[in-house]
Formats: sequence, C-alpha cells, structure tokens
Amino acid sequence: MITVSIVTYTKNPFLDKYDPKYQILSKSIEFISKSSLITEILIIDNSKNKYFSDLEGISSKVVYKHMNGLNLGYGSGHNLARKYIRLKKYHLILNPDIIFYENNCLDYLYEYMNNNPDISMSQPLIFSYPNKKVQRLCKSNPTFFAQFIRLFLPRFLNKNNFLKRYNDAYEMRSVAYRNMVVESEYLSGCFMFCRVEHLNKVNWFDKRYFMYLEDADLTRMLSKIGKCVHIPLITIGHVWAKDSHTKFKLKIIAIYSFVLYSLKWGLKIF
Repeated sequence: MITVSIVTYTKNPFLDKYDPKYQILSKSIEFISKSSLITEILIIDNSKNKYFSDLEGISSKVVYKHMNGLNLGYGSGHNLARKYIRLKKYHLILNPDIIFYENNCLDYLYEYMNNNPDISMSQPLIFSYPNKKVQRLCKSNPTFFAQFIRLFLPRFLNKNNFLKRYNDAYEMRSVAYRNMVVESEYLSGCFMFCRVEHLNKVNWFDKRYFMYLEDADLTRMLSKIGKCVHIPLITIGHVWAKDSHTKFKLKIIAIYSFVLYSLKWGLKIF
C-alpha cells in the first residue's frame, strides 16, 4: 500500500558499508522493508559512482537506480518514482539520514490518512539524532525576512528578542510540536507521507528547484487540494546537517531557490 523513494548523493570516494552515513541508510531500509505495508523502495543514486548499490541486497523490495554521475537534484530524483516503481495509494518521500525508532510510525500514518481522506500529506514529530532535540520543521510559508535571518544570522536568532520572536512564529512554536495535529503551510522534505492521487494532480516536485524550498513549494501545491499536517503523536530521528548555513555554494543555491519560489508564489517580505 506504500511505496518509498530515497535520493542519495556523496562525494566521498572512500565511502563503504562501515561509514556512518551508509549505516544509517542501511538500517532505515532494513526497518521499512520489514513492514507488510511497504511494496517497493526506490533508491536514486546521484553520486558519481555506485556507492550505494549494495543496498539493493537488503530486500527484494529495493530498486536501485544509478544516474551515471548526473546529479538531478532532490526533487527531480524523487520524481523518478513515477518511472521506476509501481506506485500505490501512498508514497513516502524519505531522506537517507532518517532513523526509525521502534514504533508504529508507518502503520499510524497509513491508518490516519485512510481515516482522513482530506489530507494530502502528513509528517511526524522529528528529533535530531542522536540528541533527540526537537527539529522545528513545521513552518509557515517562506518570507524574505525568514530566509535572510536563518541563512545569514542564525547565531543571533536566540540572542535578539525581535529575531527570536519572528523565527518562533515562523516555526509555529506556539501551536506545533505538542500532543495535537496541526495543519502546516510548509513541511520538511526529509519525510513526506503523501497521497499519490494528490501528488499526481500537482505533478510532484517542481523540477526547476535543484535543492532547498522544493519541499515548501510541494507543500503549498498540495495544500490547494487537501491538508498538510504535522502529527507530533509519533516520532522519527533525523541527522540534520544544515549545510546551507556554512557552505557558500549551498547558500547561493538556497538564494536561487528562494528567487524561484518568489517568482512562482509572489514575494512576501515579512
């Protein structure tokens, strides 16, 4: 009843099965492949070499596709699920750095979506791994000010009262991350449990984004069809690098993505 897609990428020429990055992904695939709800797990490898090809041996449910060194980006990689696997009622867009705890996360989301046909996408509460700090990934639609302070002033977000209040509101801290389901304008692309019928209506990810804000864009498109909800009653772990905060090239990509987003949806300054 559920298909899964994972997009992988590494520039590490020495990556092997003992690398922590590989181990996390391997354990995640082992966990979800044991679920009777999961039918196929697609791995799109955007790396130069076939670093993750051994993962296909974990389960007969795993389908591995190497892009021959062509890095398609995050959204376009996941869009290939329409080509390489037989989609079911639900599709899970999954990061390679997700940790599943021993709970009934997939079963819960499956039943919840079945019982609420007006929901397009759902996402559990996400903790940082391994320290289990809540990641504030249930957000409002992106604004210029939010993107600017988070990209260029992250060290001041908890030191300046005005910036903190603004960022707290952007991250929906007053209503999310508690024991209640909350509708969100922007859910993280690290874990998106989607209704395939609705994904097809919006044509999946907008391929113009290479990375960053493709998840905000998809959430916004799906919100026109159904609800996109944050469900803090179940949890997963996530190794969160925040590379765009430290690497200049990724900052440029993040800025470009915001320009694309603003051209599509309109520029909201504050």
